[in-house]
Amino acid sequence: MLLTLQFYATGTFQGVVGELFGVDQSTASRAINRVTLAILRLMPNHVKLPTQREADAQKVKFCAMASFPNVVGCIDGTRAHSGTDVQ
Repeated sequence: MLLTLQFYATGTFQGVVGELFGVDQSTASRAINRVTLAILRLMPNHVKLPTQREADAQKVKFCAMASFPNVVGCIDGTRAHSGTDVQ
Protein backbone atom coordinates (compact mmCIF):
# COMPACT_ATOMS: atom_id res chain seq x y z
CA MET A 1 0.00 0.00 0.00
CA LEU A 2 2.71 2.49 0.96
CA LEU A 3 4.70 1.74 -2.17
CA THR A 4 1.62 2.43 -4.30
CA LEU A 5 0.81 5.66 -2.49
CA GLN A 6 4.42 6.80 -2.95
CA PHE A 7 4.13 5.99 -6.66
CA TYR A 8 0.88 8.00 -6.96
CA ALA A 9 2.21 10.94 -4.96
CA THR A 10 5.53 11.35 -6.75
CA GLY A 11 4.61 10.43 -10.31
CA THR A 12 8.00 8.79 -10.63
CA PHE A 13 8.96 5.48 -12.23
CA GLN A 14 8.12 2.10 -10.69
CA GLY A 15 11.80 1.23 -10.46
CA VAL A 16 12.58 4.36 -8.46
CA VAL A 17 9.76 3.67 -5.99
CA GLY A 18 10.81 0.02 -5.84
CA GLU A 19 14.34 1.04 -4.88
CA LEU A 20 12.98 3.16 -2.02
CA PHE A 21 11.22 0.06 -0.66
CA GLY A 22 13.99 -2.40 -1.51
CA VAL A 23 12.13 -4.35 -4.21
CA ASP A 24 12.63 -4.92 -7.93
CA GLN A 25 10.68 -2.92 -10.52
CA SER A 26 8.62 -6.01 -11.42
CA THR A 27 7.58 -6.45 -7.78
CA ALA A 28 6.72 -2.75 -7.53
CA SER A 29 4.63 -3.07 -10.69
CA ARG A 30 2.66 -6.03 -9.31
CA ALA A 31 2.08 -4.25 -5.99
CA ILE A 32 0.91 -1.06 -7.70
CA ASN A 33 -1.43 -3.05 -9.93
CA ARG A 34 -2.94 -5.07 -7.07
CA VAL A 35 -3.42 -2.10 -4.77
CA THR A 36 -4.89 0.01 -7.58
CA LEU A 37 -7.40 -2.75 -8.42
CA ALA A 38 -8.34 -3.08 -4.74
CA ILE A 39 -8.92 0.68 -4.48
CA LEU A 40 -11.04 0.62 -7.63
CA ARG A 41 -13.17 -2.21 -6.23
CA LEU A 42 -13.77 -0.26 -3.01
CA MET A 43 -14.29 3.11 -4.65
CA PRO A 44 -18.02 2.82 -5.47
CA ASN A 45 -18.77 2.24 -1.77
CA HIS A 46 -16.80 5.26 -0.58
CA VAL A 47 -16.70 7.86 -3.36
CA LYS A 48 -19.71 9.68 -4.73
CA LEU A 49 -19.18 11.97 -7.68
CA PRO A 50 -21.84 14.63 -8.24
CA THR A 51 -24.12 14.88 -11.25
CA GLN A 52 -23.64 18.00 -13.37
CA ARG A 53 -26.69 19.60 -11.73
CA GLU A 54 -25.31 18.84 -8.23
CA ALA A 55 -21.87 20.15 -9.22
CA ASP A 56 -23.33 23.40 -10.53
CA ALA A 57 -25.32 23.89 -7.31
CA GLN A 58 -22.21 23.25 -5.18
CA LYS A 59 -20.20 25.76 -7.20
CA VAL A 60 -22.78 28.44 -6.39
CA LYS A 61 -22.79 27.51 -2.67
CA PHE A 62 -18.99 27.54 -2.30
CA CYS A 63 -18.68 30.82 -4.17
CA ALA A 64 -21.38 32.44 -1.99
CA MET A 65 -19.86 31.07 1.22
CA ALA A 66 -16.21 31.94 0.69
CA SER A 67 -15.80 33.53 -2.76
CA PHE A 68 -14.17 30.27 -3.79
CA PRO A 69 -15.14 29.68 -7.45
CA ASN A 70 -15.61 26.35 -9.24
CA VAL A 71 -15.45 24.09 -6.16
CA VAL A 72 -17.68 21.03 -6.49
CA GLY A 73 -16.82 19.18 -3.28
CA CYS A 74 -14.49 18.50 -0.40
CA ILE A 75 -12.81 15.44 1.01
CA ASP A 76 -14.10 14.42 4.41
CA GLY A 77 -11.01 13.54 6.44
CA THR A 78 -12.93 11.60 9.07
CA ARG A 79 -13.13 7.85 9.05
CA ALA A 80 -15.91 5.77 10.56
CA HIS A 81 -14.55 2.93 12.70
CA SER A 82 -16.13 -0.49 12.54
CA GLY A 83 -14.91 -1.46 15.98
CA THR A 84 -12.57 -4.09 14.50
CA ASP A 85 -9.40 -1.99 14.46
CA VAL A 86 -6.32 -3.72 15.78
CA GLN A 87 -4.92 -2.09 18.91
